[in-house]
Amino acid sequence: MKLRDLRLNLDQLLLDPNNYRLDYDSDGKTYSGYEIIDQQEITQRRLDKEKLGELRDSIVENGFLEMDRIVVRVLDEKAQNKQYVVVEGNRRTAAFKGLLEDYSDGIINLPKSLIEKANSIGVICVEGSDKEIEEFSSSLMGIRHVSGPKKWTGYQSARLINDRFKAGVSLTKIGLLLGITSKDAGRRLRGYHAYIQMKNDKVFGSKTKTKHYTLLLEFLTPSGMARDWLGWDDAEFLFKNKKHINRVYSAVTSVDGLRPEVNNTAEARYFIKLLNYDKQRREMLERGDQITAIPPPNENTSSKEVPFKNFIYLLSNLDADDLNPDEISYLEEIQIKLRELLEEGKVS
Repeated sequence: MKLRDLRLNLDQLLLDPNNYRLDYDSDGKTYSGYEIIDQQEITQRRLDKEKLGELRDSIVENGFLEMDRIVVRVLDEKAQNKQYVVVEGNRRTAAFKGLLEDYSDGIINLPKSLIEKANSIGVICVEGSDKEIEEFSSSLMGIRHVSGPKKWTGYQSARLINDRFKAGVSLTKIGLLLGITSKDAGRRLRGYHAYIQMKNDKVFGSKTKTKHYTLLLEFLTPSGMARDWLGWDDAEFLFKNKKHINRVYSAVTSVDGLRPEVNNTAEARYFIKLLNYDKQRREMLERGDQITAIPPPNENTSSKEVPFKNFIYLLSNLDADDLNPDEISYLEEIQIKLRELLEEGKVS
């Protein structure tokens, strides 16, 4: 493998639709060869969502600086007019392409120097076998985005770890490659598979978001009983207890646009704390009681104060115009029961 300095026209640079940064709403397909060319317009639109405004402003103000070189690989060595897939620097390339497109459409004005720069961009081209290029790209992305200054989300780094693990690289070597411990690499690998399991679930798959990777990671912590409670199989990288994992899925996903029961890592840890605390609270979780309706640790589980407070909170946030017939019927039943209790003197 070798690295070669090249000067290329901006039009020769192809955005990478397989970019790890974009793996949050993709269909899971990997594009290769000339499929990459067909995906350019879609990839540009998806990268435009990556907060490119400041980057575009910086390019206009300071020019397209080459201190942080774009890294590319050739799409087809045999092609007469070669095109190059961006390995590292997709956001900067997309920002520059977007500026030039707006300029061509007459939307903005650009300095002449910047327009000329688009005809001669200094890049580093990675050359070698497919395996060599893949290993170099993984190492580069790991240094920059896993342990380096421009970190990806946890899920994106976990996907990179999974790709290298599938290629036969040991967790020890992956850890050295990415600048993390082998233990951390293994933890992220398990989290990736837990996320993929949820994403493939027939009921909850459509509700799965990349943030669920971080939440599921909490349930894989070796300490406590969550991992055993969910029946995690370390050989198959799967949760085997369907009933319990569905309970977690229901807790971390939204119903009818409402806030999920567990929406952040602190709430996930509290869920696990209740799970670990005693049998009674664990059974309440298993039957579907909301964590806000379960007495906190050190509080008597027979206390009615918590569910009463939650019911009052629910009533205070209801809008009569949004109630459906079934909900109105439930409220009428509650009204009748409350009246009976008051008349019987059980409530003063």
